[in-house]
Amino acid sequence: MRRIGAALFTCLLAAGVAPAQTITAVQDAGSYTANVAQGGLFVIKGTGLSGSGFNEATAPYATTLTGVSVMFTPVSGGTGTPAYVIYTYNENGVNQIAGLVPSTLAAGNYNVTVTYNNTPSAPFQTQVLASKPALLTQDSSGSGLALVQVYTSSTTYTVNRLTTGTVNGTSISPAQPGQTLVAWGTGLGPVPFSDNNPPSGGYNYPNVQVIVGGTAITPSYAGPSAYPGLDQINFTLPTGVSTGCAVSVQIVVGNTPGSVTSLSIAASGSNACVYPGLTTQQLQDLDNGGTFTAGGFDIDQFTENLATLGNFSFASAGGSFTQISGFQLSSLESSAAYSAAISSIGACTVISETISSSGSGSTGSAGTAKLLDAGTITLNGPAGSNISNAALTDTSNSYSLSIGQAGVPGAVSNGSIVAGNYSLTGAGGKDVGPFTVSLNLGSPLTITGGLPSTITESSGLTLNWTGGDSSDLVVIFGYSGSTSGTGTNQVTNATEFICTTTAGKGTFTVPASVLTQLPKVSSSALASGTGAGFLLVENGPTPVPFSPSLTAGGTVPSYFGAFLGAAGLVAYQ
Repeated sequence: MRRIGAALFTCLLAAGVAPAQTITAVQDAGSYTANVAQGGLFVIKGTGLSGSGFNEATAPYATTLTGVSVMFTPVSGGTGTPAYVIYTYNENGVNQIAGLVPSTLAAGNYNVTVTYNNTPSAPFQTQVLASKPALLTQDSSGSGLALVQVYTSSTTYTVNRLTTGTVNGTSISPAQPGQTLVAWGTGLGPVPFSDNNPPSGGYNYPNVQVIVGGTAITPSYAGPSAYPGLDQINFTLPTGVSTGCAVSVQIVVGNTPGSVTSLSIAASGSNACVYPGLTTQQLQDLDNGGTFTAGGFDIDQFTENLATLGNFSFASAGGSFTQISGFQLSSLESSAAYSAAISSIGACTVISETISSSGSGSTGSAGTAKLLDAGTITLNGPAGSNISNAALTDTSNSYSLSIGQAGVPGAVSNGSIVAGNYSLTGAGGKDVGPFTVSLNLGSPLTITGGLPSTITESSGLTLNWTGGDSSDLVVIFGYSGSTSGTGTNQVTNATEFICTTTAGKGTFTVPASVLTQLPKVSSSALASGTGAGFLLVENGPTPVPFSPSLTAGGTVPSYFGAFLGAAGLVAYQ
Protein backbone atom coordinates (compact mmCIF):
# COMPACT_ATOMS: atom_id res chain seq x y z
CA MET A 1 0.00 0.00 0.00
CA ARG A 2 2.89 2.35 0.65
CA ARG A 3 4.05 1.91 -2.94
CA ILE A 4 0.58 2.70 -4.29
CA GLY A 5 0.34 5.79 -2.07
CA ALA A 6 3.81 7.03 -3.06
CA ALA A 7 3.04 6.50 -6.74
CA LEU A 8 -0.20 8.44 -6.44
CA PHE A 9 1.61 11.27 -4.65
CA THR A 10 4.24 11.41 -7.42
CA CYS A 11 1.52 11.57 -10.09
CA LEU A 12 -0.25 14.39 -8.31
CA LEU A 13 2.96 16.42 -8.13
CA ALA A 14 3.68 15.78 -11.78
CA ALA A 15 0.22 17.07 -12.63
CA GLY A 16 0.76 20.18 -10.53
CA VAL A 17 -1.93 19.19 -8.02
CA ALA A 18 -1.18 19.38 -4.29
CA PRO A 19 -2.41 16.48 -2.13
CA ALA A 20 -5.60 17.16 -0.18
CA GLN A 21 -3.88 16.59 3.15
CA THR A 22 -1.21 18.95 4.46
CA ILE A 23 1.01 18.77 7.57
CA THR A 24 1.69 22.13 9.23
CA ALA A 25 3.50 20.96 12.39
CA VAL A 26 5.04 17.91 14.06
CA GLN A 27 5.45 18.52 17.80
CA ASP A 28 5.95 16.70 21.06
CA ALA A 29 2.74 16.23 23.05
CA GLY A 30 4.02 18.01 26.16
CA SER A 31 5.47 21.43 25.28
CA TYR A 32 3.94 21.46 21.77
CA THR A 33 7.19 22.59 20.17
CA ALA A 34 9.04 21.30 17.12
CA ASN A 35 10.88 17.97 17.15
CA VAL A 36 10.02 14.75 18.98
CA ALA A 37 11.72 12.11 21.14
CA GLN A 38 12.36 8.39 20.89
CA GLY A 39 9.58 6.62 22.78
CA GLY A 40 7.70 9.91 23.21
CA LEU A 41 4.20 11.07 22.40
CA PHE A 42 3.74 13.45 19.47
CA VAL A 43 1.03 15.37 17.64
CA ILE A 44 0.73 16.21 13.97
CA LYS A 45 -1.31 19.25 12.97
CA GLY A 46 -2.63 20.08 9.53
CA THR A 47 -5.62 19.74 7.22
CA GLY A 48 -7.24 16.79 5.50
CA LEU A 49 -5.24 14.31 7.58
CA SER A 50 -8.21 12.22 8.77
CA GLY A 51 -11.95 11.82 8.58
CA SER A 52 -14.27 14.00 10.64
CA GLY A 53 -14.86 13.39 14.33
CA PHE A 54 -12.72 12.01 17.15
CA ASN A 55 -11.44 8.43 17.04
CA GLU A 56 -9.30 7.02 19.84
CA ALA A 57 -7.41 3.72 19.96
CA THR A 58 -6.75 1.60 23.04
CA ALA A 59 -3.40 0.10 23.99
CA PRO A 60 -1.68 -1.81 22.63
CA TYR A 61 -1.69 0.67 19.77
CA ALA A 62 -1.64 -0.24 16.09
CA THR A 63 0.09 1.63 13.27
CA THR A 64 -3.23 2.35 11.52
CA LEU A 65 -6.44 3.90 12.87
CA THR A 66 -9.56 4.62 10.77
CA GLY A 67 -7.52 4.59 7.57
CA VAL A 68 -4.77 6.86 8.96
CA SER A 69 -1.09 5.92 9.28
CA VAL A 70 2.06 7.92 10.04
CA MET A 71 5.46 7.18 8.52
CA PHE A 72 8.94 8.42 9.55
CA THR A 73 11.40 8.11 6.64
CA PRO A 74 15.07 9.15 6.99
CA VAL A 75 15.84 12.36 5.09
CA SER A 76 18.96 10.65 3.79
CA GLY A 77 16.79 7.91 2.27
CA GLY A 78 15.90 4.38 3.22
CA THR A 79 12.96 2.44 4.55
CA GLY A 80 10.29 4.25 6.50
CA THR A 81 9.18 3.28 10.02
CA PRO A 82 5.49 3.44 10.96
CA ALA A 83 4.53 5.16 14.21
CA TYR A 84 1.80 3.99 16.55
CA VAL A 85 -1.43 6.00 16.11
CA ILE A 86 -3.31 6.94 19.30
CA TYR A 87 -6.11 9.17 18.04
CA THR A 88 -7.37 11.21 15.11
CA TYR A 89 -9.28 14.46 15.62
CA ASN A 90 -11.00 16.55 12.97
CA GLU A 91 -13.63 18.90 14.42
CA ASN A 92 -14.38 22.64 14.45
CA GLY A 93 -11.64 23.39 11.94
CA VAL A 94 -8.93 21.59 13.94
CA ASN A 95 -7.27 18.49 12.46
CA GLN A 96 -4.76 16.70 14.67
CA ILE A 97 -3.26 13.23 15.00
CA ALA A 98 -1.54 11.89 18.12
CA GLY A 99 0.95 9.07 18.09
CA LEU A 100 3.91 7.36 19.71
CA VAL A 101 7.44 7.41 18.29
CA PRO A 102 8.90 3.88 18.44
CA SER A 103 11.88 3.64 20.83
CA THR A 104 13.71 1.70 18.11
CA LEU A 105 13.62 4.67 15.71
CA ALA A 106 17.15 6.06 15.64
CA ALA A 107 17.72 9.71 16.46
CA GLY A 108 18.08 11.85 13.35
CA ASN A 109 16.25 13.83 10.68
CA TYR A 110 13.10 12.41 9.14
CA ASN A 111 10.40 13.19 6.61
CA VAL A 112 7.00 12.59 8.17
CA THR A 113 4.01 11.69 6.01
CA VAL A 114 0.41 10.98 6.94
CA THR A 115 -1.47 8.56 4.73
CA TYR A 116 -5.26 8.75 4.78
CA ASN A 117 -7.32 6.41 2.63
CA ASN A 118 -4.19 5.33 0.74
CA THR A 119 -3.20 8.89 -0.16
CA PRO A 120 0.00 10.25 1.45
CA SER A 121 0.52 13.86 2.44
CA ALA A 122 3.46 15.94 1.34
CA PRO A 123 6.45 15.16 3.58
CA PHE A 124 7.17 17.36 6.59
CA GLN A 125 10.69 17.34 8.05
CA THR A 126 11.26 16.84 11.75
CA GLN A 127 14.05 15.74 14.06
CA VAL A 128 13.88 12.74 16.38
CA LEU A 129 15.90 13.30 19.56
CA ALA A 130 17.19 10.78 22.10
CA SER A 131 15.18 12.64 24.74
CA LYS A 132 13.04 15.75 24.96
CA PRO A 133 11.53 15.87 28.45
CA ALA A 134 8.25 17.77 28.66
CA LEU A 135 5.55 17.85 31.32
CA LEU A 136 1.94 17.75 30.18
CA THR A 137 0.02 20.90 31.09
CA GLN A 138 -3.52 21.15 32.45
CA ASP A 139 -4.90 23.26 29.62
CA SER A 140 -2.99 21.27 26.95
CA SER A 141 -1.26 24.43 25.74
CA GLY A 142 2.29 23.25 26.43
CA SER A 143 2.84 25.98 29.02
CA GLY A 144 1.60 27.09 32.43
CA LEU A 145 0.37 24.84 35.24
CA ALA A 146 1.74 21.33 34.83
CA LEU A 147 -0.37 18.19 35.09
CA VAL A 148 0.64 17.16 38.60
CA GLN A 149 -1.13 15.23 41.35
CA VAL A 150 -0.60 15.79 45.06
CA TYR A 151 -0.31 12.60 47.12
CA THR A 152 -2.38 12.99 50.31
CA SER A 153 -2.86 9.31 51.26
CA SER A 154 -2.42 5.86 49.77
CA THR A 155 -5.88 6.16 48.22
CA THR A 156 -6.24 9.91 47.72
CA TYR A 157 -4.68 12.26 45.20
CA THR A 158 -5.64 15.83 44.34
CA VAL A 159 -4.92 17.76 41.16
CA ASN A 160 -2.49 20.62 41.70
CA ARG A 161 -4.35 23.95 41.52
CA LEU A 162 -4.33 27.36 43.23
CA THR A 163 -6.81 26.61 46.03
CA THR A 164 -8.29 23.66 47.92
CA GLY A 165 -11.71 22.42 46.87
CA THR A 166 -13.56 20.55 44.15
CA VAL A 167 -13.95 21.43 40.46
CA ASN A 168 -16.31 19.36 38.32
CA GLY A 169 -16.13 16.52 40.82
CA THR A 170 -12.31 16.48 40.98
CA SER A 171 -10.49 17.30 44.22
CA ILE A 172 -7.90 20.06 43.84
CA SER A 173 -5.27 21.65 46.09
CA PRO A 174 -1.93 23.44 45.99
CA ALA A 175 1.12 21.42 46.96
CA GLN A 176 2.91 22.05 50.25
CA PRO A 177 6.56 21.65 51.31
CA GLY A 178 7.33 18.06 52.24
CA GLN A 179 4.53 16.55 50.13
CA THR A 180 5.05 13.92 47.44
CA LEU A 181 3.90 14.81 43.92
CA VAL A 182 3.25 12.79 40.79
CA ALA A 183 3.98 14.61 37.52
CA TRP A 184 2.98 13.36 34.09
CA GLY A 185 5.07 13.95 31.00
CA THR A 186 6.67 12.45 27.93
CA GLY A 187 9.96 12.36 26.07
CA LEU A 188 12.26 11.09 28.85
CA GLY A 189 13.80 8.71 26.34
CA PRO A 190 13.58 5.30 24.68
CA VAL A 191 12.74 2.14 26.62
CA PRO A 192 14.53 -1.23 26.27
CA PHE A 193 11.29 -3.13 25.73
CA SER A 194 8.16 -2.94 23.61
CA ASP A 195 6.66 0.57 23.76
CA ASN A 196 3.21 -0.98 23.74
CA ASN A 197 3.82 -3.19 26.80
CA PRO A 198 5.45 -1.30 29.69
CA PRO A 199 6.55 -3.79 32.40
CA SER A 200 4.48 -3.88 35.58
CA GLY A 201 7.56 -3.24 37.71
CA GLY A 202 8.42 -0.03 35.92
CA TYR A 203 11.73 1.16 34.53
CA ASN A 204 13.72 4.11 35.91
CA TYR A 205 15.30 6.42 33.38
CA PRO A 206 18.87 7.31 34.38
CA ASN A 207 20.07 10.81 35.30
CA VAL A 208 16.68 12.48 35.81
CA GLN A 209 16.21 15.55 38.01
CA VAL A 210 13.24 17.76 38.78
CA ILE A 211 14.05 21.48 39.13
CA VAL A 212 11.49 23.29 41.30
CA GLY A 213 12.04 27.02 41.83
CA GLY A 214 15.75 26.55 41.10
CA THR A 215 16.11 23.61 43.56
CA ALA A 216 17.21 20.26 42.11
CA ILE A 217 15.28 17.21 43.36
CA THR A 218 16.10 13.58 42.61
CA PRO A 219 12.82 11.76 41.93
CA SER A 220 12.01 8.49 43.67
CA TYR A 221 10.71 7.21 40.33
CA ALA A 222 10.98 8.56 36.79
CA GLY A 223 9.89 6.11 34.14
CA PRO A 224 7.08 4.78 31.97
CA SER A 225 3.56 4.63 33.32
CA ALA A 226 1.01 1.97 32.51
CA TYR A 227 0.10 4.03 29.42
CA PRO A 228 2.53 3.70 26.49
CA GLY A 229 4.53 6.88 25.89
CA LEU A 230 3.27 8.58 29.06
CA ASP A 231 6.02 9.08 31.66
CA GLN A 232 5.48 9.30 35.41
CA ILE A 233 7.76 11.27 37.75
CA ASN A 234 7.35 10.90 41.55
CA PHE A 235 9.23 13.40 43.73
CA THR A 236 9.02 15.00 47.19
CA LEU A 237 9.20 18.75 47.74
CA PRO A 238 11.90 19.82 50.22
CA THR A 239 10.83 21.75 53.31
CA GLY A 240 12.57 24.91 52.10
CA VAL A 241 11.07 24.94 48.61
CA SER A 242 9.86 28.22 47.12
CA THR A 243 6.14 28.89 47.46
CA GLY A 244 3.72 30.72 45.18
CA CYS A 245 1.05 30.17 42.55
CA ALA A 246 3.50 29.86 39.67
CA VAL A 247 6.72 28.25 40.90
CA SER A 248 8.84 27.08 37.96
CA VAL A 249 9.23 23.33 37.39
CA GLN A 250 11.05 21.39 34.69
CA ILE A 251 12.48 17.94 34.09
CA VAL A 252 16.15 17.51 33.18
CA VAL A 253 17.47 14.28 31.67
CA GLY A 254 21.27 14.24 31.79
CA ASN A 255 22.29 17.52 30.17
CA THR A 256 18.96 17.96 28.37
CA PRO A 257 16.60 20.44 30.09
CA GLY A 258 12.89 20.18 29.43
CA SER A 259 10.37 22.93 28.89
CA VAL A 260 9.59 25.17 31.87
CA THR A 261 6.11 24.86 33.34
CA SER A 262 4.76 25.77 36.78
CA LEU A 263 3.48 24.41 40.10
CA SER A 264 1.19 25.90 42.72
CA ILE A 265 2.84 25.60 46.14
CA ALA A 266 1.27 26.96 49.34
CA ALA A 267 2.87 27.44 52.74
CA SER A 268 2.44 24.52 55.12
CA GLY A 269 -1.08 24.41 56.54
CA SER A 270 -2.49 26.85 53.97
CA ASN A 271 -5.43 26.09 51.66
CA ALA A 272 -4.31 28.45 48.89
CA CYS A 273 -1.13 29.65 47.23
CA VAL A 274 -0.22 33.34 47.39
CA TYR A 275 -0.09 35.57 44.33
CA PRO A 276 0.58 39.32 44.81
CA GLY A 277 -2.51 41.41 44.10
CA LEU A 278 -4.98 38.51 44.01
CA THR A 279 -7.24 37.46 46.89
CA THR A 280 -8.05 33.86 47.80
CA GLN A 281 -11.54 34.41 46.39
CA GLN A 282 -10.07 35.58 43.09
CA LEU A 283 -7.81 32.52 43.02
CA GLN A 284 -10.86 30.31 43.62
CA ASP A 285 -12.62 32.04 40.72
CA LEU A 286 -9.62 31.26 38.50
CA ASP A 287 -9.76 27.61 39.58
CA ASN A 288 -13.40 27.57 38.53
CA GLY A 289 -12.65 28.78 35.00
CA GLY A 290 -12.51 32.55 35.51
CA THR A 291 -9.89 34.82 33.98
CA PHE A 292 -7.80 37.77 35.14
CA THR A 293 -7.85 40.63 32.64
CA ALA A 294 -5.81 43.83 32.81
CA GLY A 295 -4.31 46.47 30.54
CA GLY A 296 -1.31 48.73 30.78
CA PHE A 297 0.32 51.35 28.54
CA ASP A 298 3.36 53.53 29.20
CA ILE A 299 5.31 56.26 27.50
CA ASP A 300 8.97 56.30 28.50
CA GLN A 301 12.11 58.27 27.83
CA PHE A 302 15.50 57.29 29.23
CA THR A 303 18.84 58.97 28.95
CA GLU A 304 21.92 56.85 29.57
CA ASN A 305 25.62 57.57 29.66
CA LEU A 306 28.11 55.01 28.40
CA ALA A 307 31.82 55.65 28.29
CA THR A 308 32.09 54.39 24.72
CA LEU A 309 29.06 56.26 23.37
CA GLY A 310 28.46 59.24 25.62
CA ASN A 311 24.88 60.32 26.28
CA PHE A 312 22.07 58.79 24.30
CA SER A 313 18.32 58.56 24.79
CA PHE A 314 15.36 56.51 23.68
CA ALA A 315 11.70 57.51 23.71
CA SER A 316 8.94 54.94 23.16
CA ALA A 317 5.39 53.95 23.98
CA GLY A 318 3.72 50.59 24.27
CA GLY A 319 1.46 48.19 26.12
CA SER A 320 -1.28 45.61 25.76
CA PHE A 321 -4.52 44.25 27.15
CA THR A 322 -3.94 40.82 28.65
CA GLN A 323 -6.22 37.98 29.68
CA ILE A 324 -4.80 35.22 31.87
CA SER A 325 -6.38 32.01 33.07
CA GLY A 326 -5.58 30.29 36.35
CA PHE A 327 -3.40 27.87 34.39
CA GLN A 328 -1.24 30.66 32.96
CA LEU A 329 -0.34 32.89 35.92
CA SER A 330 3.29 32.00 35.26
CA SER A 331 3.15 34.13 32.09
CA LEU A 332 3.66 37.12 34.41
CA GLU A 333 6.84 35.67 35.86
CA SER A 334 10.28 34.67 34.67
CA SER A 335 10.55 31.35 32.85
CA ALA A 336 14.06 30.78 34.15
CA ALA A 337 14.79 28.58 37.14
CA TYR A 338 14.61 31.37 39.69
CA SER A 339 14.78 31.91 43.44
CA ALA A 340 14.75 35.18 45.36
CA ALA A 341 14.90 36.57 48.88
CA ILE A 342 13.00 39.83 49.42
CA SER A 343 13.35 42.24 52.33
CA SER A 344 12.15 45.79 53.08
CA ILE A 345 14.17 48.57 54.68
CA GLY A 346 12.25 51.81 55.06
CA ALA A 347 11.12 52.99 51.63
CA CYS A 348 13.39 50.46 49.90
CA THR A 349 12.95 46.85 48.84
CA VAL A 350 15.98 44.60 48.41
CA ILE A 351 15.79 41.52 46.17
CA SER A 352 18.60 38.96 46.13
CA GLU A 353 18.13 36.52 43.28
CA THR A 354 19.65 33.47 41.64
CA ILE A 355 18.79 32.70 38.03
CA SER A 356 19.80 29.42 36.42
CA SER A 357 20.14 29.38 32.64
CA SER A 358 18.93 25.77 32.63
CA GLY A 359 15.46 27.26 32.90
CA SER A 360 15.76 30.17 30.52
CA GLY A 361 17.66 28.17 27.96
CA SER A 362 15.16 25.38 27.61
CA THR A 363 12.42 25.06 25.06
CA GLY A 364 8.93 26.20 25.79
CA SER A 365 7.86 28.91 28.20
CA ALA A 366 6.58 29.18 31.73
CA GLY A 367 3.22 30.50 30.66
CA THR A 368 1.26 32.11 27.86
CA ALA A 369 -1.05 35.09 28.26
CA LYS A 370 -3.74 35.88 25.73
CA LEU A 371 -3.27 39.36 24.29
CA LEU A 372 -6.54 41.07 23.34
CA ASP A 373 -7.35 42.86 20.09
CA ALA A 374 -8.12 46.55 20.66
CA GLY A 375 -7.99 47.70 17.05
CA THR A 376 -5.92 50.74 16.05
CA ILE A 377 -4.37 52.69 18.95
CA THR A 378 -2.95 56.19 18.44
CA LEU A 379 -0.95 58.58 20.60
CA ASN A 380 -1.04 62.39 20.62
CA GLY A 381 1.39 64.66 22.45
CA PRO A 382 1.88 68.36 23.20
CA ALA A 383 3.60 70.89 20.95
CA GLY A 384 7.31 70.17 20.80
CA SER A 385 6.89 66.38 21.06
CA ASN A 386 6.25 65.91 17.32
CA ILE A 387 3.70 63.23 18.25
CA SER A 388 0.47 63.71 16.32
CA ASN A 389 -2.01 60.90 15.80
CA ALA A 390 0.89 58.42 15.79
CA ALA A 391 -0.35 54.84 15.34
CA LEU A 392 1.21 52.20 17.57
CA THR A 393 2.46 49.13 15.71
CA ASP A 394 0.24 46.11 16.35
CA THR A 395 2.26 42.88 16.63
CA SER A 396 -0.10 40.04 17.54
CA ASN A 397 -2.04 42.47 19.80
CA SER A 398 1.10 43.82 21.47
CA TYR A 399 1.31 47.56 20.73
CA SER A 400 4.51 49.61 20.44
CA LEU A 401 5.79 52.90 19.07
CA SER A 402 9.35 54.17 18.66
CA ILE A 403 9.04 57.91 19.28
CA GLY A 404 12.65 59.03 18.89
CA GLN A 405 16.30 58.34 19.55
CA ALA A 406 19.27 60.62 20.04
CA GLY A 407 23.01 60.23 20.47
CA VAL A 408 23.29 56.90 18.63
CA PRO A 409 24.72 56.80 15.07
CA GLY A 410 21.88 56.46 12.61
CA ALA A 411 19.28 57.19 15.28
CA VAL A 412 15.86 58.56 14.40
CA SER A 413 15.20 61.89 16.13
CA ASN A 414 11.74 62.70 14.88
CA GLY A 415 10.05 62.88 18.29
CA SER A 416 10.68 63.30 21.99
CA ILE A 417 8.77 63.28 25.25
CA VAL A 418 8.37 66.76 26.72
CA ALA A 419 6.19 68.17 29.48
CA GLY A 420 2.50 68.47 28.65
CA ASN A 421 -0.65 66.45 27.96
CA TYR A 422 -0.60 63.05 26.23
CA SER A 423 -3.69 61.17 25.07
CA LEU A 424 -4.06 57.55 24.05
CA THR A 425 -7.02 56.60 21.83
CA GLY A 426 -8.22 53.13 20.88
CA ALA A 427 -10.58 52.60 17.96
CA GLY A 428 -11.85 49.33 19.41
CA GLY A 429 -11.27 45.84 18.12
CA LYS A 430 -12.45 42.24 18.31
CA ASP A 431 -11.94 42.01 22.09
CA VAL A 432 -11.66 45.52 23.55
CA GLY A 433 -14.01 48.44 22.89
CA PRO A 434 -13.03 52.05 22.04
CA PHE A 435 -11.39 54.26 24.67
CA THR A 436 -9.59 57.55 25.26
CA VAL A 437 -7.34 58.32 28.23
CA SER A 438 -4.91 61.17 28.90
CA LEU A 439 -2.31 62.27 31.43
CA ASN A 440 -0.24 65.36 32.23
CA LEU A 441 3.52 64.86 32.31
CA GLY A 442 5.87 67.20 34.11
CA SER A 443 9.52 67.87 33.42
CA PRO A 444 12.22 65.25 34.09
CA LEU A 445 14.35 65.41 37.20
CA THR A 446 17.75 67.04 37.00
CA ILE A 447 20.11 65.13 39.30
CA THR A 448 22.49 67.53 41.02
CA GLY A 449 25.99 66.66 39.80
CA GLY A 450 24.61 63.85 37.63
CA LEU A 451 24.55 60.16 38.45
CA PRO A 452 27.67 58.77 40.13
CA SER A 453 29.96 56.34 38.32
CA THR A 454 31.05 54.72 41.59
CA ILE A 455 29.05 54.07 44.76
CA THR A 456 30.72 53.38 48.10
CA GLU A 457 28.21 51.06 49.71
CA SER A 458 29.17 51.71 53.33
CA SER A 459 28.63 55.46 52.90
CA GLY A 460 25.08 55.28 51.55
CA LEU A 461 23.95 57.19 48.46
CA THR A 462 22.36 60.64 48.66
CA LEU A 463 20.74 62.00 45.52
CA ASN A 464 19.46 65.57 45.16
CA TRP A 465 17.36 66.86 42.30
CA THR A 466 15.21 69.61 40.87
CA GLY A 467 12.30 69.45 38.41
CA GLY A 468 9.29 67.22 38.06
CA ASP A 469 5.86 67.84 39.59
CA SER A 470 5.92 67.74 43.37
CA SER A 471 3.51 64.76 43.45
CA ASP A 472 5.46 62.73 40.89
CA LEU A 473 6.54 59.25 41.96
CA VAL A 474 10.33 58.91 41.99
CA VAL A 475 11.83 55.42 41.67
CA ILE A 476 15.52 54.75 42.37
CA PHE A 477 16.68 51.37 41.09
CA GLY A 478 20.10 49.82 41.54
CA TYR A 479 21.55 46.46 40.50
CA SER A 480 24.80 44.55 40.72
CA GLY A 481 25.68 40.97 39.97
CA SER A 482 27.86 38.47 38.18
CA THR A 483 27.46 35.36 36.05
CA SER A 484 29.47 32.16 36.36
CA GLY A 485 29.55 28.97 34.33
CA THR A 486 28.53 28.42 30.75
CA GLY A 487 25.70 26.77 28.84
CA THR A 488 23.20 24.91 30.99
CA ASN A 489 25.48 25.40 34.02
CA GLN A 490 25.34 29.20 33.82
CA VAL A 491 24.14 30.87 37.03
CA THR A 492 23.59 34.59 37.71
CA ASN A 493 23.73 35.84 41.29
CA ALA A 494 22.58 39.42 41.72
CA THR A 495 20.96 41.84 44.13
CA GLU A 496 18.80 44.83 43.28
CA PHE A 497 17.10 47.55 45.27
CA ILE A 498 14.03 49.67 44.56
CA CYS A 499 13.43 52.82 46.61
CA THR A 500 10.48 55.17 46.17
CA THR A 501 9.75 58.77 47.16
CA THR A 502 8.13 61.85 45.61
CA ALA A 503 9.69 64.56 43.46
CA GLY A 504 8.69 67.32 45.89
CA LYS A 505 11.12 65.97 48.52
CA GLY A 506 14.07 67.00 46.33
CA THR A 507 16.37 64.45 47.94
CA PHE A 508 16.65 60.81 49.00
CA THR A 509 19.33 58.75 50.69
CA VAL A 510 19.67 55.06 49.90
CA PRO A 511 20.95 53.79 53.25
CA ALA A 512 24.15 51.79 53.67
CA SER A 513 22.06 48.94 55.12
CA VAL A 514 20.55 48.56 51.62
CA LEU A 515 23.68 49.11 49.54
CA THR A 516 25.93 46.76 51.52
CA GLN A 517 23.70 43.86 50.46
CA LEU A 518 24.72 44.36 46.82
CA PRO A 519 27.70 42.37 45.48
CA LYS A 520 30.73 44.58 44.88
CA VAL A 521 31.47 45.21 41.21
CA SER A 522 34.62 47.04 40.16
CA SER A 523 35.07 49.42 37.24
CA SER A 524 37.36 46.90 35.55
CA ALA A 525 34.67 44.19 35.88
CA LEU A 526 32.18 46.54 34.22
CA ALA A 527 34.62 47.24 31.39
CA SER A 528 35.37 43.55 30.81
CA GLY A 529 31.77 42.43 31.12
CA THR A 530 32.52 39.99 33.95
CA GLY A 531 30.30 42.01 36.29
CA ALA A 532 27.26 44.25 35.96
CA GLY A 533 26.34 47.39 37.88
CA PHE A 534 23.50 49.76 37.09
CA LEU A 535 21.67 52.77 38.56
CA LEU A 536 18.39 54.31 37.33
CA VAL A 537 16.40 57.29 38.62
CA GLU A 538 13.00 57.93 37.04
CA ASN A 539 9.94 60.04 37.74
CA GLY A 540 6.40 60.25 36.48
CA PRO A 541 2.82 61.09 37.47
CA THR A 542 0.52 58.65 39.20
CA PRO A 543 -0.72 56.28 36.47
CA VAL A 544 -4.21 57.19 35.22
CA PRO A 545 -6.76 54.35 35.53
CA PHE A 546 -9.26 53.61 32.77
CA SER A 547 -11.59 50.68 32.05
CA PRO A 548 -12.55 50.05 28.42
CA SER A 549 -15.33 47.57 27.74
CA LEU A 550 -14.86 43.97 26.70
CA THR A 551 -16.91 42.76 23.76
CA ALA A 552 -17.52 39.53 25.69
CA GLY A 553 -18.93 41.54 28.61
CA GLY A 554 -17.40 43.44 31.51
CA THR A 555 -14.46 45.84 31.47
CA VAL A 556 -10.67 45.73 31.51
CA PRO A 557 -9.06 47.47 34.53
CA SER A 558 -6.18 49.35 32.92
CA TYR A 559 -3.70 52.18 33.47
CA PHE A 560 -1.84 54.78 31.39
CA GLY A 561 1.50 55.89 32.81
CA ALA A 562 4.68 57.74 31.90
CA PHE A 563 8.22 57.79 33.18
CA LEU A 564 11.26 59.93 32.41
CA GLY A 565 14.57 58.56 33.60
CA ALA A 566 18.35 58.81 33.67
CA ALA A 567 20.50 55.70 33.89
CA GLY A 568 24.12 54.65 33.82
CA LEU A 569 26.59 51.90 34.56
CA VAL A 570 28.01 52.15 38.06
CA ALA A 571 30.65 50.38 40.11
CA TYR A 572 29.73 49.26 43.64
CA GLN A 573 32.62 49.21 46.11
